[in-house]
Amino acid sequence: MVDKFTGDGALILFGVPTENPGDARRAIACGKMLLDLIERWNDKRGFDPPVRIGIGIHTGEVFCGVVGDEKRLEFTVLGETVNTGARIEQATKAVDVPFLASRETVAEAGDEAGWVEVQDVGLPGVTRAVCVMRPLGP
Repeated sequence: MVDKFTGDGALILFGVPTENPGDARRAIACGKMLLDLIERWNDKRGFDPPVRIGIGIHTGEVFCGVVGDEKRLEFTVLGETVNTGARIEQATKAVDVPFLASRETVAEAGDEAGWVEVQDVGLPGVTRAVCVMRPLGP
């Protein structure tokens, strides 16, 4: 589910409002597909410099529901998991890698062999240690 567009970004949710087996695997597959589509778009249009995106994925519990008042109600998700996912996305710029995910997400997806830990990734505002990983290969 696309929860919202914020500026030039999007918050895409898997497993909300109902968790399903394979949510982490589908989130990773979606990220890989988005990167492939952007690469094909850049090739087709000959963009110079090419359009670049950053994808950050984290897995965990969130609070979901409708917030606001009678003039403007909006469905959203809240919690540390959401904030951590946003910080992981921001870290793509610092480490110059377009796709990062937390170890929790990679493990839940059962894809550990296809990922490698990224060293020295600081996640501002995140109160606990989070291992961040990038896909192997290009």
